[in-house]
Amino acid sequence: MYRVAVTDFSTEIKNLNNLLVLLVLLFFVLSTVIILFSKYFVKKSIRPVSDAITSQRQFISDASHELKTPLTVIINNVGNIQKAISKNFIQTENMELLKKNINGIDEMSERMKHLTQDLLDLSRLENWHDRKEQMVKIVLSDIATKECLYFEPVFFENNKELDYNIEDNISVLGDANKIKDLISILLENAMKYSLSHTTLTLNKRKKDIVLSVENDVEKELSKEDTVNIFKRFYRLDESHSSSGYGLGLPIAKEIVLMHKGEIKVLSKNKKVCFDIYFHI
Repeated sequence: MYRVAVTDFSTEIKNLNNLLVLLVLLFFVLSTVIILFSKYFVKKSIRPVSDAITSQRQFISDASHELKTPLTVIINNVGNIQKAISKNFIQTENMELLKKNINGIDEMSERMKHLTQDLLDLSRLENWHDRKEQMVKIVLSDIATKECLYFEPVFFENNKELDYNIEDNISVLGDANKIKDLISILLENAMKYSLSHTTLTLNKRKKDIVLSVENDVEKELSKEDTVNIFKRFYRLDESHSSSGYGLGLPIAKEIVLMHKGEIKVLSKNKKVCFDIYFHI
């Protein structure tokens, strides 16, 4: 006599179907997550390149704009001289006009020279950031004191005051010439924009050596100014446009970065203060 055994697999089949659905859903969820993360990291990796291209285009545009004015003046003055020569107008009564044209060429040539030198300095500084082996121990206190002594009579001639409070025997690892340039840029900027008084201080604060240059101003910096002030060719106002190209503070920032430091600007109570932090 034979017996037939029948087993009910419906529960197992149902469980397998549920597992299959779960696996399919999990596949789609993981695929979506992977795609989203991939897009995020691709955008993040491309963004610096995109920003660099945008920055480069803006730099070329700004540099071209700054060079356009002196080049136009030079071309016009050369044209005037050429006309005078071609028409034999070089006589005593025309000498004064020719001198003005030549002086204009000379002045604009000097401006272009300074502009190109500043641009070269910026380019060189950007390649200095990782050259720690070229840094030596320098006495920052002595450098700051000497720069203040150099600038003190210049401030006086412009009917302005320069005070300085410098702590003795403060040393940092760095490049002496670049530090001189840094302090010079900050003092020149202060002299240009201050109403009457500038103060330079140098001291130690916990784990930092802090160099501060503070000056009074007629108008405080806006939030936009504090964000853009270290960008190339950015100038606070047009009243000082003839005395610079907006490259001083970007150079100062690059020098600070070269020394692995930080530079910050704060504006309140009719004053502007630049703080430079050298980490000990």
